[in-house]
Amino acid sequence: MYTLPLHTTLDGILQSSHPDRAAVNDLVQRCYHFAHAYLKHRLRNGSLQDGSFGLHAEDLAMDCIAELFQRDAAGRFVVLEKYFASMPW
Repeated sequence: MYTLPLHTTLDGILQSSHPDRAAVNDLVQRCYHFAHAYLKHRLRNGSLQDGSFGLHAEDLAMDCIAELFQRDAAGRFVVLEKYFASMPW
């Protein structure tokens, strides 16, 4: 399903001033699938109603991860970089 190992994906995004498009797409898909699975779980157990935010789960999942991919003027992913800067990898 995913084209790259996660560490390769993150390296392609965080270690470059020009992040690799394939790595970005791969990470977006991974994050989307996590968010969507979580929302579907909440819908199934009744702790969330479909459309309660005016969006279906698929659209809400994308909105939930959007901030992760915020870029600065130089094109760097500031939220991702800040998060992974605290991890010794």
